[in-house]
Amino acid sequence: MAKIFLIAKDTNAPALGAVLDLDALPEGVVNTVVAQWRDQVDDLVLWFLADAARAIALVREIADHDLSEQARWFCTTLASFTENCPPSKTGMEDWLLLSDGDDAEIARLPSKDAARIFSLMRSGITPLRTPWD
Repeated sequence: MAKIFLIAKDTNAPALGAVLDLDALPEGVVNTVVAQWRDQVDDLVLWFLADAARAIALVREIADHDLSEQARWFCTTLASFTENCPPSKTGMEDWLLLSDGDDAEIARLPSKDAARIFSLMRSGITPLRTPWD
């Protein structure tokens, strides 16, 4: 039951969040086999970071379960990336994708940690340490 927790915010706006359940993908979203999953992670993070307004709109669409063609493409690419990554040997099942308008990161985490960071950031609290510190 892996999930991807997405957080997007602009500099002076509250964080928006959405959860993409990889075991119950929205209609029109598929996870496919890709040859170069390592290349996908850079493309995903850069795309998510490139336009804060677009990232916020994307997260809102996922949260509202009303995906545009662009959001379906992004979710398909994200689901395909996670599907093709080697399995975690340390219990890190979920993913956290964050963008604050200035930087973006993706990390694989244990479910409880991903959910906790997601909850804190949506409430406006920035954790003192993030998984990539």
